[in-house]
Parts: sequence; structure tokens; C-alpha cells
Amino acid sequence: MRPQRFLRALSITLGIAVAAFAQSAIGAEKGLLIIKIEFGILNSQGSDLSHLSVLDRFDLMSLTTKQEYSIPSPLHVAAEEVDEGIYCLYSFKMAGTSLDLPYCGEPYFKVAAGHINNAGLWRYGVSFERNQQRLIFGARNLESVLNEAKKYHGEVLRKYGMHLDN
Repeated sequence: MRPQRFLRALSITLGIAVAAFAQSAIGAEKGLLIIKIEFGILNSQGSDLSHLSVLDRFDLMSLTTKQEYSIPSPLHVAAEEVDEGIYCLYSFKMAGTSLDLPYCGEPYFKVAAGHINNAGLWRYGVSFERNQQRLIFGARNLESVLNEAKKYHGEVLRKYGMHLDN
């Protein structure tokens, strides 16, 4: 093989290797998580919310790495790129307070790299009078959460390969 052909072949091989490495370093380990949080004041029975409250943010934590993600609480479904792993809802911060409400219990949810991961709707309530806080439910209404994500986060859904009608 002539030196010029050898160098060209080596250059192409190195270019492919660098591109593959860059692809993995840029975000091949990330997945898109869509999730909706309803947060509010518990009713007198403590079984559901009497009314919704505004969150400043909610936090997720990877159970594997202990890495935390702080997600500003949107009015609608959240769409966040996070590392692959198993997660818990870790805490909630109410708007207008410095109070962090910790939680990291079941159900947990998995985020797969390179995919759209729908964690559904979660409802969490607090009662300051009874010093009580609890998860009312998690991972429900997957279809409506996905439809809301399509409405508000179409661009990032397309990035992960979803074809939208508009």
C-alpha cells in the first residue's frame, strides 16, 4: 500500500473512531424523561388533594449514582434529558418558601438511554396542620402525559425519534 493511501485509510479510521467517541460522550447515555407532577394540600382525610399548590422545582435522584437533577416545575409536563438509570422523586420545593420536602420512595422509574421515557403523572400532597406528607399516586395517565408532552415539547421529542403529526 502506498504511503498516501495508508495515511488516508488511517485518517478515515481515526475520524470514525473519534466520531463514535464523541457520540457517546455527547449524550448517548442520556434518555428523555417526561413526567408531570401535581403537588398540593392534602384534604381532611389525607387521601387526595384539596387544592393544588405551585412548586418552584422538584428533584430526581439516580439510585445508582446518587446524582440529583433539579427540574424547574413547569405548569405542564416536564421533559428533561437525564442519564440512564433508576430514579426516585427525591424532593419538592414549594413556591414562596425555603421548605424542601424530602421523598425518595417507591415506585421508582427507569430511564433508558436514547429513548423517550414516560414516567406519567405523579400526585404528592402535604398537610402542615397534621405534619403529614405523602405520595398519593405515581406513574398514572401515561397517554395524557405523552399527549401533553407532544403539545409542549415537540422539538425534543423529535430529537429522540418521535414523529409528530404537525
